[in-house]
Amino acid sequence: MKNKDLEEELTKQVDNKEAKYIRTGCDLLNILLGGKRDVFGIQAGTILGIWGDSGSGKSFVINEMISANYYRDKKNFRWVSSDSENGNKFDCEKLYGLDISSEGKVIEGFKLDGKGNPKPASIVFHPSTSVQEMDAHLSLFLSGLKENEYGIYAQDSLDSIPDASAEEVKQERIDKLIAGTEVIDKGSYNLGKQKFLSNFFNNHVASLAEKNCLLVITSQYRAKIGGFIPNQKSVNCGTALKYYCHTILDLTMVRKIEASGRWIGSVVKARTKNKSRTERPGREIFYVVYFTRGIDNVGSNIDYLFDLRDDKGKLKTDEVCWGGEIPTLKSVTAWLNETEQMGDYKEFAYKIINRRAVNLDVVDYWANIGMVDKDGVETLKPACPEAYNSKFGRKMTRNELRDLCSQDSKIRKQLRQLVIDKWEEEEQKASDAVGFQKIFDNFD
Repeated sequence: MKNKDLEEELTKQVDNKEAKYIRTGCDLLNILLGGKRDVFGIQAGTILGIWGDSGSGKSFVINEMISANYYRDKKNFRWVSSDSENGNKFDCEKLYGLDISSEGKVIEGFKLDGKGNPKPASIVFHPSTSVQEMDAHLSLFLSGLKENEYGIYAQDSLDSIPDASAEEVKQERIDKLIAGTEVIDKGSYNLGKQKFLSNFFNNHVASLAEKNCLLVITSQYRAKIGGFIPNQKSVNCGTALKYYCHTILDLTMVRKIEASGRWIGSVVKARTKNKSRTERPGREIFYVVYFTRGIDNVGSNIDYLFDLRDDKGKLKTDEVCWGGEIPTLKSVTAWLNETEQMGDYKEFAYKIINRRAVNLDVVDYWANIGMVDKDGVETLKPACPEAYNSKFGRKMTRNELRDLCSQDSKIRKQLRQLVIDKWEEEEQKASDAVGFQKIFDNFD
């Protein structure tokens, strides 16, 4: 396939089928991978590379993606999860309510007979042990996807599967060594995997798009030995994966979350680097993952909306204000004057703090709590809880808002929309910084 045709194949929309977008189970990841306004998740029919250090949660992202799409569309969604490293030891039944591993499951598709006619075929799946076997597994899975179906084929990870031809060469060398004959280097021993992968991706680009199947490939960063740049890292799969990917998602664990002296989760930074075939590459987010709960979508949304974490993933504060604007001394003073309640507030404040000054904590007591005696008996009713909270919202901790969201789906949806709105406001600021509108002045 010529490079121009290949580029069109990698970037085009699917013409004859509805474009499907693979969700991740994390709103911020959906926004990040969408790369465009009102696009959430990554388009099926493309290739997603997930790169990261050991422990950065690459397998978790695969688990969440499969679970999220299974529950959104059980009837039409299909998947294969090839855990060649045998490292996905999470209790997926407990976490997600389904067995994500494909090991031991029947994969159905079609093969060509001697005359080139398709014939039904099936296998009992086991994780790929070579790149050649991965090619066969993917081909069979794609052939079995029906017109109305879409899917995910996840290879976790690419580093763990060798080139079968290299293994054959190695065995030949051992045999010759034992026989006492000369061992001759065939020349392509170290590059066989890279060459095969280049053809592998090239051969499957069109069929992935046709079948609405997302190919997910994970790879672990390794230290680059002998490089000119200190601490430089690379992935052990040549340049083929980088070239053919629609997006490369880079994951870094930036902070451990501990409780009772135990490591229970991590704060992960995810970014799309400079390789994303969207109009918004190079963005980054933080999200929280717990080993026994999965990705904390709601908690991550709260952190982003209220800017609770610093660039190291540490919580700066856990105080939030839900349901309205954050109260400040200036805005509360203006509101008391506008609503002609300043006099009533000052009388209350004088009884509490012996002063008539505007104090944010005292205003909150006046509006929401009122006055109680030492026995907890109400002596003065709260002045205007509904009016105050509709304007300024309700102060609470991060965890209190997290618990509130877990009980009310309407609040979760409202939180999601606020996150989207904030993201778009920041994108608009970035767009405005360009300073001009395109007027096709390049084409005079």
